Amino acid sequence: PAMGREKVYIIDEAQRLSREAFDALLKVFEEPPPGVRFVLATTEPHKMPATIVGRCQRFDFRRITADAMVEHLEHVAKDEGVSLTREAAEHMARLSEGSMRDALSLLDQSTVLSGGEITEETVAELKGGAPSDVQFELADAVAVGDSRTVFELLHVLVQEGQDLRHLTGNTLSHFRDLLLVRSAPGESAVLDVPPERYQRLAQQAAKFTTAELARVLSLLVAAQTDMRWTTSPRLTLELALVRSTIPEADPSPAAVIARIERLERLAGVVGAPAAAQNPKASAPSAPPPTSEPAPK
Repeated sequence: PAMGREKVYIIDEAQRLSREAFDALLKVFEEPPPGVRFVLATTEPHKMPATIVGRCQRFDFRRITADAMVEHLEHVAKDEGVSLTREAAEHMARLSEGSMRDALSLLDQSTVLSGGEITEETVAELKGGAPSDVQFELADAVAVGDSRTVFELLHVLVQEGQDLRHLTGNTLSHFRDLLLVRSAPGESAVLDVPPERYQRLAQQAAKFTTAELARVLSLLVAAQTDMRWTTSPRLTLELALVRSTIPEADPSPAAVIARIERLERLAGVVGAPAAAQNPKASAPSAPPPTSEPAPK
């Protein structure tokens, strides 16, 4: 700025400016000095005053895809002489949610923590969350109604010192992915995940109905909300998972429907909803009348 013909000022997180700061900035925008450019960066443009937005040219940046982030992370790690596994790079991309800055920050922190060899377990340890395999194991236990496995997995995670609030958020995200895969089969673009993970999600989503996944998500959302005030987050999560695993423990109407659907699956009933909607199609037809010879 001191040597160039134009001066560029970048204001990050511009929505956090005070009202007085916005008023002062507005005066500069109304009579901008020559050779001065302002760049206001924000992730919440709706919080910016209309008077400021009306005097700016707006550029919206899209989230970076997971594949592009993985390739860039691997490129940076190679240049820095750091060993980075593909699974760890994919985990970082998912956690960053399209933000390359957050992904590079995770890479730096993981490098310091691992000493130069980063695996998926390193990233999970850094973020205080369980590996992705645990989410699949939990979902499998819920699908077959195995409450014992649910309690065993939670016990192991508690002993490892996992943050249960963070675990609840990860479990919620996993069941959301299952719901999207189940509701829109074959639409891999809905989820920004690698093809191998999408195939694994599709196989697991086939074990649930859409109604079951919606019910589980409702229970986990309620548990996540209750955790803000409760002093026993473990009990809150256990209760939500038990109600998800055993519909009999959930008094809601959605649980009754889940019990019926589970019984139909166990009994091998196929096409019951269609038959209920069109009873005429499923009713047996009466045999045609037969003519008998008249008595002589």
